[in-house]
Amino acid sequence: MRELMLFRHAKSDWSVEGIPDHQRQLNGRGRMAAPAMAQHIFELGLMPDEILCSTAVRTRQTLDLMSAKWQELAPEWPAKIGFEDHLYEASPMAIMACIGNVDDRSNRLMVIGHNPGLEDLADYLLQGQSSELQSAMSAKFPTAALALLEISTNTWASLAGSSVRLTQFIQPADIR
Repeated sequence: MRELMLFRHAKSDWSVEGIPDHQRQLNGRGRMAAPAMAQHIFELGLMPDEILCSTAVRTRQTLDLMSAKWQELAPEWPAKIGFEDHLYEASPMAIMACIGNVDDRSNRLMVIGHNPGLEDLADYLLQGQSSELQSAMSAKFPTAALALLEISTNTWASLAGSSVRLTQFIQPADIR
């Protein structure tokens, strides 16, 4: 069984005009939420084996803050980290293409990206299913939220044809 962690970047700063979207940084709330979510993920025992991260500034900052917290809590944490230009403004199929290239030795993959792509991917993979968690996720997938999907596949490349189940949906508001 594999687990796919879809993590939306932490809250970004819209206060400075004229900055290209790709270059927007995190705001204060985002800088607090990312390490808090990392702490919670650690406490749940859900440390990722591998992370794919969009190249946008806000996703990289989210990853930096989370990684710093994980290194503090588990100095031996050995996740492999990759940056993907294709995760910025990505469709569900583009995200799946990036996931399909992940080393099959990784069993728990985190993708740090953007909406609507992450939410649309989760909805696509879970189509036809209904649960309280899925309703909450579909109602709102806020910044710094995590959707944890359990996947019955032997390879990341066969994600689309596998059975998928949403096992957790965690928002920063849930851990405060």
